[in-house]
Amino acid sequence: MAPYAGLTGIVIALASTIWLGFYGGPSQIFGGFQIDLFTYFFTGVLLLVSLFVAISSLDYMKGDANTAPYFGLLLLSTLGMIVLAASMDLVLLYVGWELMSIPTYALTAIKKKDPNSNEAAVKFFVMSACPPCRQPCLFLPYH
Repeated sequence: MAPYAGLTGIVIALASTIWLGFYGGPSQIFGGFQIDLFTYFFTGVLLLVSLFVAISSLDYMKGDANTAPYFGLLLLSTLGMIVLAASMDLVLLYVGWELMSIPTYALTAIKKKDPNSNEAAVKFFVMSACPPCRQPCLFLPYH
């Protein structure tokens, strides 16, 4: 049931994005978000890619106990990418980046009993753990 609910949500979000892209009116700014044609375009592209990934994952995750978490993490990662496309300031960009990457760590280790999956998740986490620690230091000269 969860895969089909996720697919339905992606299709509804894609249809809404296409409709708003054509009939949404001028660009709008909500705090750190800017909603304009650029945002609609990349949101549509990201939702389309997420739809293709979800459809191709139906066979891969069939019969697995982690099917619902898989599709939930896929949608959460897609949301992080959409936040990245709509962000206007550095803090929201960082939040979107983390919202995209943390579910990706879990998606790497979704097959809990497979040692290759666990090893890949640990390597992915270790290789990407250092840049978030160094990122704030890069922007200190600009304060």
